[in-house]
Amino acid sequence: PCKMLHRYVIDTEDFAKYAEKNLKVVFSDWARGSGPKSKDFKAKHESLAEEYQLEAFPTIIFINPENGKRLKLMGYVVKSPKELIERIEAFRTQK
Repeated sequence: PCKMLHRYVIDTEDFAKYAEKNLKVVFSDWARGSGPKSKDFKAKHESLAEEYQLEAFPTIIFINPENGKRLKLMGYVVKSPKELIERIEAFRTQK
């Protein structure tokens, strides 16, 4: 699911253009069953996993910097860049 999310959504030109203009993107990449790929960042990744209560992979978390609200998408729930962008825009306009 993680690779499919990247291939069909995250790594697309449409999403890249949108993200460049509208988002600050941070990736935390974990090796299957063994935690973060980089041992140097293990503690930081574990702290993020705890703070954001990661329960499934992939997980996408959006944080609105204006009000601190969060949107968490767990699993391969968006199948196209258009669908992800629509979810982000709906989240951004929530009060």
